[in-house]
Amino acid sequence: LALHSIALCFATAFAVIFLRRGASAVAVGLVTGGAIGNSVERFLFGRVTDFVSVHWFGSETLRFPAFNAADLCITAGAAALVVDLLMSGARRDVHGNS
Repeated sequence: LALHSIALCFATAFAVIFLRRGASAVAVGLVTGGAIGNSVERFLFGRVTDFVSVHWFGSETLRFPAFNAADLCITAGAAALVVDLLMSGARRDVHGNS
């Protein structure tokens, strides 16, 4: 229970810090929601169930690691935060602000 409380505190701090810095609320919500979703599932069931499995070209040997919806949200949100960070840096350079 203590680790889950710490994880929730980190997720909240992450959201507050990034939102105050002007990050996209959708991106922060995806990352935070995915992290909380995985944490709740681990707390309730003792494990996180990965249920999406992608096989390349129908092969059993060419597989992408299994993942779940929360993992997908975390990855998409992190990618959006990176794009947002890069774009905000480009906007500052164009407008002459540093």
